[in-house]
Amino acid sequence: MLGQRERKILQRKRITTAIIFCICLAVVWFAGTRNMITKISDPLLEQMHGISASWQNYKNTKQSLVAANMEIERLMTLSNHLIIDKGEYERLKRENVELRQMVKYESPEKFRAEPCGVLAYDIASERKLIMISCGTERGVVRGEAVLAPNGIMVGTISSSEANRSTVQMLKDPMSKVAAEVSGVSDSQGVAMPVGGGALALRYLGENVKVEPSSIIQTSGLLDSVPAGIPIGTIDSTVKEVDTPFQRAIILTPIDAASLTLVNVLINL
Repeated sequence: MLGQRERKILQRKRITTAIIFCICLAVVWFAGTRNMITKISDPLLEQMHGISASWQNYKNTKQSLVAANMEIERLMTLSNHLIIDKGEYERLKRENVELRQMVKYESPEKFRAEPCGVLAYDIASERKLIMISCGTERGVVRGEAVLAPNGIMVGTISSSEANRSTVQMLKDPMSKVAAEVSGVSDSQGVAMPVGGGALALRYLGENVKVEPSSIIQTSGLLDSVPAGIPIGTIDSTVKEVDTPFQRAIILTPIDAASLTLVNVLINL
């Protein structure tokens, strides 16, 4: 029979063996579990990495879009300023040309040219009117001729106040100006609108021979409008029905909407 000491030694060996066995089992179990965890976690980690990369790309893209939108707004503002500056440049350029023409213009005898700025237009409606910055304080009165800077007639003063006046353009329905064909005798008539936006020399004798491109000018029948002011050129002639007259359709070279300055001929 084993003594007490031997029994204790044997018991310790058994315990040690059991511990070693448990450790081995734990190692085997952990290794298998680790492999299983790795198989599950690796795809999840890859997905999380992909999600993180996508989120970072989204943030970068969003920042790029914000920056692009800010740049677009800046460029649009710059473009609008450039458009305004270009419009102002074109206006100043046109005024410079008109001022040069005004300086060169020589008024007819017994008249003086009063330069005036254009304040407003009313040429899109049935009436064809413009408002200018000269009035009775500067000698402007009803009936006086209004010229473009290059000396071509554009209308007459229909009313005037102290510091502004209304100009009745030649194509206004109420406009009538005594005119003639330059260099052609007995060619007097009346320059007036005839519908459809056209201007014509009416009451021209049917036997008067006129050629296309001939100059139509004022005839000077009225004291307020001197003779010889060019109005336009003849485009074509049409026989007036049941009358001894013909009409000459007039081409006018002046665009009223482009005027910024005009001359008013003041009768001395």
